Amino acid sequence: MNAKKEAVPAGHEKDPIQSHCSQDRQNSGHADSKGRVPSACSESGTGATTQEEIARHELLFGVRMSIRYHSKRQGFFEGADQLSNFLLLVLSSGAIAAALKGWPETISIIIGIGIAAATSIRIAFRVSSRAALHSHFVTEYTNLERLMLVEDELMVGWDSRLEIEAEEPPTLINLSKVCHNEEIASQGLDPSYILKVSWFQRLMAPVFDFKPYQEA
Repeated sequence: MNAKKEAVPAGHEKDPIQSHCSQDRQNSGHADSKGRVPSACSESGTGATTQEEIARHELLFGVRMSIRYHSKRQGFFEGADQLSNFLLLVLSSGAIAAALKGWPETISIIIGIGIAAATSIRIAFRVSSRAALHSHFVTEYTNLERLMLVEDELMVGWDSRLEIEAEEPPTLINLSKVCHNEEIASQGLDPSYILKVSWFQRLMAPVFDFKPYQEA
């Protein structure tokens, strides 16, 4: 998932990681009790921020955001699969009971329609296979995060991310915004980069995009 394309609101053309690093440099006078300057971009206590470090943090931000996104999509499809299985079980039991106890024909027809609808949804949306697909991307991005935390080869990380993105299905923009906001909060970055998402957009985010390009 290309987080850069979907997670930049109007007036925030710069990356939140880079902005946060810039603020750290500007606020260098605010040291803690031990004389250290808190910075998300500092490594080995140097406080120095290079373009490579910014790019590395930016990549890690996008990778972690993608892990969140695909984990949510995986959870949604797994939940849908379990719900459809439950409905089919209940409706099938109802159909057997209707046949054995001689329930009115109307009830039997309704149960039959319900079974057909649940089966059609499972086939049309391929919920189980799509859950497996997003599980695959969670694994891919998790492995990439581990690589980035161990290796210093920035270009290898970018190349690997592009290879994964090339295989990804279309992104749900509102769900991407939700994941972006969660990652901003989890990393303690500048809250001004939190994207506006209405309660209804958040509610529908796992299902479909409701006015994704409209400000909440």
